[in-house]
Amino acid sequence: MALVIKFEEKPSSSASYRSETECGYRIVDFRGKTILHLETYGSSTRAIPGKISQSLQFDVASARELHTLLERAFPELRGS
Repeated sequence: MALVIKFEEKPSSSASYRSETECGYRIVDFRGKTILHLETYGSSTRAIPGKISQSLQFDVASARELHTLLERAFPELRGS
């Protein structure tokens, strides 16, 4: 589990994915700070299907930066 503190663009020649998964989320209070917790789960072909694979946490600063990146990637979200 990791709190995202910075985003850095890492250009790549390809943008593909290997599989699809669900993303669970919860909004928690941690020491008086609101945290958005996201987690993805292992596919049915993994040794322990459904086990948490990755988790990321965002505070208000990193959520603001993520919001900006989402609007940049998906301009149609602006003003929503």
